[in-house]
Amino acid sequence: MRIHTFSTGSLGVKNRYYAANGRTRLARLTSVLLDGRFRELPIFVWAIEHPEGVIVIDTGLTARVNQPGYFPLLQRPYWRTQYRWHIQPQQEIGAQLRGVGIAPEDVRSVIITHAHFDHTSALYTFPRSEIIFSRKEYNDVTRFRSAHFAFPSKWPRWLKPRLIDYVPEAVGPFEQSYPLTQAGDVRMVPTPGHTMGHQSVLLFQDGLTFFFAGDTSFDLASLLDGTRDAPSFNSNEVYRTRRKILDYAQQAPLVYLPTHDHDTAARLDRREPIRQEAAAAAVSVL
Repeated sequence: MRIHTFSTGSLGVKNRYYAANGRTRLARLTSVLLDGRFRELPIFVWAIEHPEGVIVIDTGLTARVNQPGYFPLLQRPYWRTQYRWHIQPQQEIGAQLRGVGIAPEDVRSVIITHAHFDHTSALYTFPRSEIIFSRKEYNDVTRFRSAHFAFPSKWPRWLKPRLIDYVPEAVGPFEQSYPLTQAGDVRMVPTPGHTMGHQSVLLFQDGLTFFFAGDTSFDLASLLDGTRDAPSFNSNEVYRTRRKILDYAQQAPLVYLPTHDHDTAARLDRREPIRQEAAAAAVSVL
């Protein structure tokens, strides 16, 4: 099995978006508006060349965000002042897959960790693939729409995702999971908080658990020091999820791979798990 890591451009966000003040989501997002400093976050996407078929995790950003009319009219001042994005067509997931010899139409499954636009805006790349959402995530985004930092109106009309409900099969501290492969080596687990239907993907290989974390934290440092990001729906759920991840890392070698971590690709290449003592210390911070 081979795992490919692709950086689909980058997203510039305010420092307070990455590390926010405030107990409520509204307070945190308001603090972002008052911040004038930006930082760049990568947007990683993964492809697993599995014997049962290629699996892609999230779709990353699309170069269409550069078009003046991409964002809804009334929201354009917000998106243009609060975010910066840097992506060219050759950085989209489709072009990068072809670069390693994988045709997008040959992708078996695309797993969506959550519906935020930087994770789903290139869904149109995969018209022949099975698109997988958690049922909770899909129902929430179709209800809340842009308040969910997602734009279903931009999704392809052909999209008919497979909505999954987890089964009571525990994986470490996670009481529920969902097996994607017959071999049982790729599973999804609910990791709510950033969004309430957020899920992560686990790949078991060579005694390691590769934990494709989406936005359970923006990077490993945030997981370990308790940094809270602004857009998370529910901070209490964020910390419950992070405790489970840290508990897991104390039980088994866990390679933590969040979407916006500059060190994610190198950590995967090194196959470097979270140190048990670091995970134990981090639990006391939460």
